[in-house]
Amino acid sequence: MHTPYSDPASAGAFSNLPLRAGTTSLHWRPLRKTDATLLHRLHQAAGRIDHPHARHERAAVALLLDEPNFVPRRDGIIAIGPGGAALAYGACVRENPPAPDSDRTIPVHREIRLDGTVHPQIRGHGIGHALLTWQKDRGRALLALTSPPAGGPDPTDTPALLTTFAHTPSSAAARLYSAAGHTPVRSWLRMRRPLGTMAPASAVPAPPIPERPLPTGIQLRPFSLRYSELTRIALNDAFRDHWGFTPISRRDWRRQGRDGTFASRISLLALAGRGTRRDPRRVAGFVLSQVNRKEWVLHGERFSKFDAIGVTRAWRGTGLATPLIAAALRAHEARGFSSVELDVDADNPSGALAMYTRLGFTERDRSVSYGLSA
Repeated sequence: MHTPYSDPASAGAFSNLPLRAGTTSLHWRPLRKTDATLLHRLHQAAGRIDHPHARHERAAVALLLDEPNFVPRRDGIIAIGPGGAALAYGACVRENPPAPDSDRTIPVHREIRLDGTVHPQIRGHGIGHALLTWQKDRGRALLALTSPPAGGPDPTDTPALLTTFAHTPSSAAARLYSAAGHTPVRSWLRMRRPLGTMAPASAVPAPPIPERPLPTGIQLRPFSLRYSELTRIALNDAFRDHWGFTPISRRDWRRQGRDGTFASRISLLALAGRGTRRDPRRVAGFVLSQVNRKEWVLHGERFSKFDAIGVTRAWRGTGLATPLIAAALRAHEARGFSSVELDVDADNPSGALAMYTRLGFTERDRSVSYGLSA
């Protein structure tokens, strides 16, 4: 029997994992950075059942395997079937702790994110339960090895969570997590707003896009590489008091920028400052957009997504958010998109959910983050 601290590549590391699922034999081994194609095909198969409206991109899987806080060989496992296909996998990813901040309104916690899935053809044989047990052991081991950040508190004084995610509260994954003692800690809403004459006939009519003036001193510009670093700084500031957010490093920002779905031409920045030495340019707010053409077929329409929306804390309460988002909606409408999606924390501390509702967004889907104290 392996212990939480054993080497996952050792002979006994997978002794508690089933070697068969019904009549299908399983070979468990450590995850490798070269497994992106195997994992992508597994996600595609599982996604058709678990989240049929989403398309899983190989690039996103490759980013997981390249995360700086994730060592695939140590913190991930994969089950290979007789034909060489991946039939299950689990990963334990250590999230970066937030920087010390006396203004935070949400308690800080240490987090290990448990990612994974089981191929639909072998579900119902206890694979998910066994995989989750392995992940919890590995996650607790990672938490035990956590060292305090520079200037931060001792990690043993900070609450620790093992977190998981299910697309709907009634899904098989949600039932698995609940049975294993995980409880809901956050709900996330996928919202959608139809746009103009291109909106599907079945869409609920949305109110007109509002005309609101920008605060004095703000100019809107499309995203450009010139303002990339300023945008990263603004995003970290805007989200630093949001649940579960961890600061994005320069390295991670560059990695995410390689995602082929980022749509810079319809991503907007709200710029402050005159660009002088005394009054340098600053990004006060942003709407960063994604376009995944492969998902258009799944939805039957030409839609886009607001991937990140934020206003820095210095500009909150100035009336910037509504005209910024309205301008982004008009930019998407002018490009012929039929609708726009976004994801929002149902308990967002900035009141974003109420604002999006006023702007004509309605709930389309719901997902839940589950947590287990470690």
